[in-house]
Amino acid sequence: MTNARVPKLSCVSAAVAIILSWSCGNGLAPIVSVTPRIDSLRFDSFFSRAPDSGIVAVYAQFADTSARLGPNERIPVRVTVEGGDEETMMLEHAVCFLPDPYSCTLVSVGTRSGHTVDELVGVLAGIPARWWVIGVSRTNGGAQVFDSRRIDDAVAALRRHPAVANAERDGIGAPGVEQVPHFPTQLLATLPLDYGGAKANDGKVQGQKGALMTVRYTQPDGSVLVHTMAIP
Repeated sequence: MTNARVPKLSCVSAAVAIILSWSCGNGLAPIVSVTPRIDSLRFDSFFSRAPDSGIVAVYAQFADTSARLGPNERIPVRVTVEGGDEETMMLEHAVCFLPDPYSCTLVSVGTRSGHTVDELVGVLAGIPARWWVIGVSRTNGGAQVFDSRRIDDAVAALRRHPAVANAERDGIGAPGVEQVPHFPTQLLATLPLDYGGAKANDGKVQGQKGALMTVRYTQPDGSVLVHTMAIP
């Protein structure tokens, strides 16, 4: 398959300064915004969770199945929430190939005997990441890393913590099994989700339970994709 790189348009705006600060603070190159044609834009209820886990996620796919993002390229989509919050979320590849497919941003974590995932709040905040799912016993969970370029550092930081028995990138499917053809076209954007008053453009989605969130993306031809979901 021939890779078609999406056109570069501009560096990330002040609206996503928190994402840029995460990148620059960790020695990564600045994020570059690109605006290719996409389809299937929607909030992803599989990842979007209320504040015990604290994540909102947006899913999309490239319209051009050969399109790929560069390591620092992201596709900005705008999220507005009843109550006044407005944030920019940055779509990136959901699936990475090493060469088998792995989630680009998910880490599975298991704790040692006598420990729980509650001891890892500070580690996740420093990555930055949040739990998107936690086991009933609170001895294991899945963490969503908000910038895929931080995934290896996230695994290393979690493994260093004395409460952690294992931390691994999430694999998708089984090694050697034929993979779903549309994996390379899948895109995902995530931000922290908190109940409470709005602080626009602070890199967190904020609103009251039940408030409607709307995500919008303007296509290269000027048409707009829109999807709405209530905060769970």
